[in-house]
Amino acid sequence: MMKIIIVFFLILSGLSGKEADNTAGKTNRPEKVVLLLNWKFQFEFAGFIAAKEKGFYREAGMNVEIREFSPGMDVVSEVLGGRADYGLYSSKLQKRFTEGEPVKLLASFFKKPSMVIISRKNLKKPENLVGKKILIGMRKKDFFLNFKEMFQNRNADISRMNLVESPYSMQAFIDGKVDAMVVFITSQLYKLDSCS
Repeated sequence: MMKIIIVFFLILSGLSGKEADNTAGKTNRPEKVVLLLNWKFQFEFAGFIAAKEKGFYREAGMNVEIREFSPGMDVVSEVLGGRADYGLYSSKLQKRFTEGEPVKLLASFFKKPSMVIISRKNLKKPENLVGKKILIGMRKKDFFLNFKEMFQNRNADISRMNLVESPYSMQAFIDGKVDAMVVFITSQLYKLDSCS
């Protein structure tokens, strides 16, 4: 990620491609770098993808592979295990750091939560979801990391919610098989709107 920050600095400072090549070092072979996304390819990752397509990483001496998230994958474990060099993760990275994991936050890109819970019209408050079936499309541990505080602040007993990890399908919500579901605000609300 630090290398990515350096690339953006080079772009902003107006260096030419030749000058950027000089800053990358004397080797002719670009350094292989794996960036692991925390979800599927979509608009929120456009900056990373555009930088690769425009050759900015290559100009800085990097061969960047951008990998898409797979269900059940733990981004932090992938990076710590050496299967990726950098990973995108939620603000819950701070909690993992305080629990002793050797992680570092290099940059913060998304200031608002990208995940939200949508529900039936009659379920207007978080506490209304107690006893309801919620399609979360992730591990329960990750759901708790993202939403537990919200439910606690509303005195809603999260342990009494029927959390469904998979299979993830917007159709399940449309067909009324679940009362609520977790979606990415950046894309899935539009898909849901087009289905109704």
